[in-house]
Amino acid sequence: MAAFGENVEDRVLCTKTFNSDDLKLFKYAIDHSYFFEMYVEDLPLYGFLGEVQNEDVIQKDITGAGDGVTSIFTHYDFEFGMNKGKIVSATVRTNDSKTIPSNPSKLNPEIK
Repeated sequence: MAAFGENVEDRVLCTKTFNSDDLKLFKYAIDHSYFFEMYVEDLPLYGFLGEVQNEDVIQKDITGAGDGVTSIFTHYDFEFGMNKGKIVSATVRTNDSKTIPSNPSKLNPEIK
């Protein structure tokens, strides 16, 4: 873990191999815009689990299939604003360059 006030770059938080049922659940959650919510010092943080690229939204409305590629975000950048040793702001961003469309094996947070 990280010490208070320490900058951390590309540290592995956890490692997990997903089976096909896990991936189906992730795909469903991403297709339906599920997101996570967490709090740091009573400040809310929200982020998406992944994204669908090259999706034909009109085709999806008509046939139920948009033929997009579902990607799972495996890297999140957390940034905390400090004032007099206290956290006064918190944001989380996904790193679009670190997504994988198939079997994710690790999630990497970056803390600033």
